[in-house]
Amino acid sequence: MDTLAFVDEAGARGFSRNLTEDRDNEVALFCALVFPADRIDTFRARFEPGYNNFIAAKPEGEKAHITDAFKPGNEEWAAVADEVRSEFYNLVAELEIPIIYEARRLNIERSGHERLEELTAEARASRRSNIKASHRASQSRVEEQLIIGLTLKLDAFCEDFSRQRVDLYFDEIDEPLAKVYRAAIDVTRHVGDKTTTVKGWDPDAKKPVTGEIHIKAQAPIPLDVRFVGDLHVAGKSDPLVLATDVVANSLHYHLRSLPDDAYLNRPSSISGWVLAERVYGVREDAIEDLI
Repeated sequence: MDTLAFVDEAGARGFSRNLTEDRDNEVALFCALVFPADRIDTFRARFEPGYNNFIAAKPEGEKAHITDAFKPGNEEWAAVADEVRSEFYNLVAELEIPIIYEARRLNIERSGHERLEELTAEARASRRSNIKASHRASQSRVEEQLIIGLTLKLDAFCEDFSRQRVDLYFDEIDEPLAKVYRAAIDVTRHVGDKTTTVKGWDPDAKKPVTGEIHIKAQAPIPLDVRFVGDLHVAGKSDPLVLATDVVANSLHYHLRSLPDDAYLNRPSSISGWVLAERVYGVREDAIEDLI
């Protein structure tokens, strides 16, 4: 591992099947700050004074989140947090820390999920076999699409800058959610050659059966990610976790301020944002803004 990506979430999340039209304009975001592994202690030391000031001002019982500092009743903490936030902006710019993010408006996720459910229903209705495939409510989450997109961008970053491996570091996530994230990352490792096991029931033989769906894709460019490693939990006591939290929430606030029909992953999306010049991966043909 020669690269570390500290990752934080901001905005909407949850099961795709539960999304409703009244939430269509909400924005979900995964944001990463990327650091070279051989200089990580140097970067951490630059953010540590601001982190210590932020923690020292934190009221007892509050969580070490930048947004919590601005809740009503935390005015003294908010004053310190505002200074720390400005300090962190300056450090990200001065140290030329890359920012990589994936954002998604919930109407995209909701409509995509509904289309998939419709296609699944049509396929079930037109099946010729008497085998009844197992079916349960979709467990897909908004966060899965975000981490898949972020993983693809991190892999592209490694290729562009000759990095050999990037590992992802989150602040605090429980094991079930970490398992979901790892499974989503694994999807990107097998885009070109994937086998899925399907379970079902044979009513004639009166016994459970299994089958496999094998998909193999060919393209003139590599389809599978090659440079993304494992996922780790960093905890809340790392200054770089707070730095990522500050940047992620600032970016989320900016994206939420855009018109409801504005793109979220293109150069125009970050125009005017305080750290726009540090962002890698935005592009004019970002399909995640469409499907």
